[in-house]
Amino acid sequence: MTLGFNKYLPGKWNFKLVFRDEQKEGARVFARGTTGGAGNFEFAPEPIDSTTRQIDATFGYNGEALQLTMGYYGTTYDNKNTAINFTGGVAALSGFTPIGLPPDNQSHQFYVAGGYNFTPTTRGNFKFAYARAEQDDLFVTGVPLQPGVGTNLQGRVDTTRAQLGIVSRPMPKLTLNANLRYEDRDDKTPVLQYGPTGSTTDGTNEPRSIRTTFGSVEGSYALPAAMRVIAGLDYEEKERNTSPIRIVSYRETTDETTYRLELRRSMSETLSGAIGVLHADRGGSPFLTTTTFPTGTGSNVIAPIHLADRTRDTVRLTANWQVADPFSLQFRIDQSQDEYEGSRDGSGLGPREADVLNLSVDAAYNFNDEWTGTAWVSQNESKYDQSTDPTSAWQIALKSAGQSYGLGLRGKFLNSFAVGADLTYSDIEDEYKQTSLVGAAIPTVPDVSTQLTRLNLFLKYALAKNQGLRLDYIYDQFKTDDWTWTSWNFTDGTRLTQNPDQKVNFVGVSYYFRFQ
Repeated sequence: MTLGFNKYLPGKWNFKLVFRDEQKEGARVFARGTTGGAGNFEFAPEPIDSTTRQIDATFGYNGEALQLTMGYYGTTYDNKNTAINFTGGVAALSGFTPIGLPPDNQSHQFYVAGGYNFTPTTRGNFKFAYARAEQDDLFVTGVPLQPGVGTNLQGRVDTTRAQLGIVSRPMPKLTLNANLRYEDRDDKTPVLQYGPTGSTTDGTNEPRSIRTTFGSVEGSYALPAAMRVIAGLDYEEKERNTSPIRIVSYRETTDETTYRLELRRSMSETLSGAIGVLHADRGGSPFLTTTTFPTGTGSNVIAPIHLADRTRDTVRLTANWQVADPFSLQFRIDQSQDEYEGSRDGSGLGPREADVLNLSVDAAYNFNDEWTGTAWVSQNESKYDQSTDPTSAWQIALKSAGQSYGLGLRGKFLNSFAVGADLTYSDIEDEYKQTSLVGAAIPTVPDVSTQLTRLNLFLKYALAKNQGLRLDYIYDQFKTDDWTWTSWNFTDGTRLTQNPDQKVNFVGVSYYFRFQ
């Protein structure tokens, strides 16, 4: 259920309030145990009975020089089931009860954003936001706790965001743009010992804090022959917290610098195009030595793909063609190549290279003032190579290739009716291509084929200028031959199957009313 209210106030102010209440009931597949041995894994239904509430309130001001938005956004989640308690079953799994379910939590965000026109050729924009997410639901009863832990997690994450930007045209042919963004995600959850020590843990929880700083500058200059050159520089730095016990490769800081250069030209009144090149270089602080408890050393071989040193080169081509007055076409090609320094010990193991190719064509046709049609087609291909496992030395060449198509129609008739239709289809092929570097026998993973079809239809009827009805119909089909859905068998003989051809039909009716 969603309720909304808008009101225009004196002095160029306006107010908006939206409240949403969502209740879920039912059950879904759940399990307990491990797959380490026969009889040590059991399926069971997880009961669902939860309520999510959201409230969004905003004040807006729209002046000639200053535009301002201030607001509050809050959410609460209430789960009426706190745990699953198992009775009977395999005796070896008696320790897996009770099992806690998602706990109650809440979040609050306050923000202010806006823009200011310093001069007719210079405008600034800004946004500041502070958010707090909390989880203080009581721990599940019946579970032994370590001394000093307390009765709840006392979970808290504070997030502070700030953004400043300015765009100026100091000369008729020159436009300058600069932006600065800052985000501090501070995990203030107390660090306590929740469990016993082991080879990979000292029993304490690990906060997840990250601080991100992003800055960009860009200049655009108009050249002769209807050309314009655009040059830009982007810089992003991420700082992460660390834990005394690390069993995966880790570095405190990563930074990435991107250089951009683009040339645009209008070839005629109906045809324009652009070519751009980008070069990005990611590095960071030295990798921290992976450690085990209390003084051991873990694996220090491979750098994870999101932390590894990487260079990325991209070429981008775009074109806009107004074929005729009612008919237009847009073309886009993106080609990117990544080179990784994935290993930390010179072995060559880890991520090595990746390639991404995206092609798209969009078309729009205005039949008349009331009816418009659209069509698009896109193709994308992603490749990623890595070498792993120093004992058997095997490599994998991942590839995902897909084609997508879309048709759209919008129109009005009889003054009171508006209709729309959108049809999309995607065909995706995923390949794994595992091979051994030393001639050893290795298991292979079958390729996966997936098809997605979606049809959206709507009909709007205006009862009056300020009220009306809307009817929506959505058909969604998902087909796949994913082997994990069709033939996966657990070690205890359990087989989990799911219909590889799923269809969803949705019908919705809504009424709207605007106060005069």
